[in-house]
Amino acid sequence: PTYLISESFGNDLAALEKAGAFLHGRPLELADSAFSFEVIHTVKLALLYWLGDDDFPPEAKLLIDSSLSGVLQLDAIFALLYDTCKRLALQPNTKW
Repeated sequence: PTYLISESFGNDLAALEKAGAFLHGRPLELADSAFSFEVIHTVKLALLYWLGDDDFPPEAKLLIDSSLSGVLQLDAIFALLYDTCKRLALQPNTKW
């Protein structure tokens, strides 16, 4: 569901970083912009974001620990990822 993020922010890193800070994301030194989020107790995910250019559109990726599938069902993991994308995309000053 990362298309929700890239469609909302496009090449506006300032708005993405504002939304990430609003959701208590911890900045990471990866990609063009990146954050680490603690979604629920002990469950963390990373958002990596790359700006678009003439050849490629903006792109967001979510990273989770592979061991999470041993703790949560896959549908619950997807729900966490979707909810995170939606919360970021619906922050004030986004295009939606």
